[in-house]
Amino acid sequence: MGFDGRWVNLVMHCVSSVKYSFIINGRRKELHGAKASRSGPAISRLLFANDSLLFARATRHECKVIVDLLNKYEVASGQKINYEKSVVSFSRGFGELFLEKYLECAKALVKEGLIWWIGNGTNVNIWLNSWVADEEGRFITSTAVEGLNHVSEFVNFSKMEWDEALISSIFNERDKKPLSMRASRDELTWLFLMMASPKVRHFFWRAYTSTLPTKKVLQSRHLIEFAECPWCGLEEELTAHALFGCVRVCELWVESGCSAAIQQRRESMCDTLVRWGQIRAKVKQRAAFLAWVICTKRNNKVFASTCTPNEILLARVHRLVEDFGLYSKKIYAVAPRRPKASSSKWVAPPAGKVKLNSDASLSDEGWDGLGVVARDHNGTVRRIRAWCPLEIAEGKALLLAVKLAQQYGYEDVILESDSLVLINRFSKALVFYFDCVLDDLLSLSSLFKSFLWSHVKRDDNYVAHHLAKLMSFAPEQVWVNHCPTVISPYVLSDTLSL
Repeated sequence: MGFDGRWVNLVMHCVSSVKYSFIINGRRKELHGAKASRSGPAISRLLFANDSLLFARATRHECKVIVDLLNKYEVASGQKINYEKSVVSFSRGFGELFLEKYLECAKALVKEGLIWWIGNGTNVNIWLNSWVADEEGRFITSTAVEGLNHVSEFVNFSKMEWDEALISSIFNERDKKPLSMRASRDELTWLFLMMASPKVRHFFWRAYTSTLPTKKVLQSRHLIEFAECPWCGLEEELTAHALFGCVRVCELWVESGCSAAIQQRRESMCDTLVRWGQIRAKVKQRAAFLAWVICTKRNNKVFASTCTPNEILLARVHRLVEDFGLYSKKIYAVAPRRPKASSSKWVAPPAGKVKLNSDASLSDEGWDGLGVVARDHNGTVRRIRAWCPLEIAEGKALLLAVKLAQQYGYEDVILESDSLVLINRFSKALVFYFDCVLDDLLSLSSLFKSFLWSHVKRDDNYVAHHLAKLMSFAPEQVWVNHCPTVISPYVLSDTLSL
């Protein structure tokens, strides 16, 4: 076109060394988009025949811009956005920050749900850590004693038993717990469990992290102007108010029998969920489904202006609990074997095997008696202080039987007890955080060449039963190839029944 070369170079230099922004229809560019490369253009949208992709920064402002655009599209086109088929995705960097943020929020709940399983007690503070658990809580209730800090200071490591004299002088009856005999390392165990479907557990996670879209949450994000409860209109709709506090839902908690699960005054959601760990499992399960149903009812009220009677809601909770039980049984349960009938009389073991019968007794003086008999070779009786329920004492009798079988070199063992609860749990390996005795029992049973266990009726466990009641002055007695005079009639009776 005849321009001087210097002029052309000057113009091209200006074009290639600056950046320009354009105002389109009176608006600046508000979505920054994404780049495929550093020098490439920023793409804010990709439009296909059936799909549209929008790219933006993860900021409140740009998210609001997208929402405004979608709303205007609906008004202009008469079409409705299907949010159930829409997806929000984040870049890897933002996802890591998001996860880190909510893990930090969840730290308190995780911490509140942990309890120490005592192995050797060296890592557990007696007074500050949670290592006992019952309806009274997870911490020691006895008065703290200066100079005693770790649980290991109460342990006699040569026998892996508690220092009975020291414990008696310091702990109350509630704080005396069984101890693992293996001196394994202390472990943290999760205490809080919820028997509910994944969507209900996810719902509670959102409730705990305050991400349920209640009106107060939406107002704090500048998405709505008013935050009054859609039911009562008396208070702002916080998560606690929507699920527990509104007069419209309070009667549901009472009518469902879940009043114990209602959030207490000045109690955080974290405190509520931790407290739920102390109520009965069935009530906790029903309360979990009820809270989810209440939230669903609230959404129907807000978005569809519908109201469901309490009778229907309670029936829905009952059905959800029942359906979850059937689902869990179908998916997780092992096909049950037909239970073997308990023996009506004592049966001798096959050739080459040893049968151990064990039992426990509690005396009024506060002693546990543990009785074990191995036919036809020996019997033993031992007494210890009864710091535990009868079920734990029965477990200790089983453990004593296995230890003695190992001590005398038996390889093929049959273990019998009249405690059906323990035999069932032992058969299914159902060991919980407080079952140190059963955990030791499972561990030791793997050392034998063969190991079988079965339930026997009390009338056919008389030898072990009366051995357990035999209170001698010695802390432990063993009879080899004979037995105490008072036990002889029961041994003879079993022999004659063969």
